[in-house]
Amino acid sequence: MVCMTFSLRNRLCSAFLQVLACLLLCHASQAQVSYQNDVAPILENHCVKCHGEEKQKSGLRLDQRPLMLKGGDSGLPAVVPKKPEKSFLLEVVSDPDHEIAMPPKGDRLTKEHITTLSNWITEGADWPGQMDKKLELKTDHWSFQPLVRPSLPSGSDNPLDAFLERKLKESGLAANKPADARSLIQRVHITITGLPPTPEEVTKFEQAYQADPEKAYSDLIDAQLESSHFGERWAQHWLDVIRWAETNGSESNLYRKNAWFYRDYVIRAFNNDTPYNQFITEQLAGDQLGVGEATGFLVAGPHVPAATVGREPTAIRQARADRVDEIMQTIGASMMGVTVGCARCHNHKFDPISIQDYYSLTAIFQGVEFGGRIPELKKDHPRKKRAAEIYPQLNAERKFLRESIGFWEENWGA
Repeated sequence: MVCMTFSLRNRLCSAFLQVLACLLLCHASQAQVSYQNDVAPILENHCVKCHGEEKQKSGLRLDQRPLMLKGGDSGLPAVVPKKPEKSFLLEVVSDPDHEIAMPPKGDRLTKEHITTLSNWITEGADWPGQMDKKLELKTDHWSFQPLVRPSLPSGSDNPLDAFLERKLKESGLAANKPADARSLIQRVHITITGLPPTPEEVTKFEQAYQADPEKAYSDLIDAQLESSHFGERWAQHWLDVIRWAETNGSESNLYRKNAWFYRDYVIRAFNNDTPYNQFITEQLAGDQLGVGEATGFLVAGPHVPAATVGREPTAIRQARADRVDEIMQTIGASMMGVTVGCARCHNHKFDPISIQDYYSLTAIFQGVEFGGRIPELKKDHPRKKRAAEIYPQLNAERKFLRESIGFWEENWGA
């Protein structure tokens, strides 16, 4: 009798546990939000018409999970799985007073709709069939394409002439006759150094050209490339790209008394045939490499001096953001081949720069400020060497002035 009672009790407990487990499973299945049954109808009725396959207002698509996670032109992800508080979609549909409250027309989402979306995001934004899909960012922008060396056309030993001859042939044109010595030296001088040859140089070249045209021309090119005027001629193009000037622009247009340090650095870089990767590195981190004057690159653009902004906190913050934006525009145009200014407020409409890219880059340069200072120079810097040469004579002249005149005033442009 005791054994039978114990067996019956075990059976009852087992049955009770099975029923309880079923109830818990049913409750769990009811608690989990279904994308197909619960979320998709909300998006179809209120969102996808403007943010779907046919239309993508503000660059946002909500008909694919990877694109939803990426977000639109705001630069913010529409949905962040398990983080509803960081999901921009939930923010704009929940707050009717939001500056871009959604949807802009028609019925707004009910509290039940918003709760459903919030729960779905909290549970991980499960989307059957799309959980393994990843967004592949592609761009056909020219500045991001790999360099490809073209195959040389046949017909000439000189690569440039080979391409020119092919194009002339395609156009049904014939090449001009070779230039005479006088025209040739003028073209070389103007192209390489930007300066015309002297009459003596023209006469000397004409004589050498008559004796050996190839050698005379080769020697002429080498001489122009070795000229200090070569760097002066070609540095101006880089300085133009980064908008270098000796004044800061704006209505104040104050003089930058130390701007010439960077200008001379660029000229030396061209004359020394500095490798491009080194040229770029020094301008971004020259203060860490003993080439402090190279960092003038970062502050070469126009800006509003902090002293002219006033004391209004918002104006101060705005002016600071504007100065950092000038740094970003300089870097984007000169080193990346793209404009980045638009991404300050939204994903760039044409260039492949998102608002997240923009502010990630600005974070790197938050420690940079516009201003003027004497850069730290290495001992073997050309200006250090030149100073060592002229200081003895300069000190002797000063001593003479003290002894003979007694007082004088020096103005070094400080």
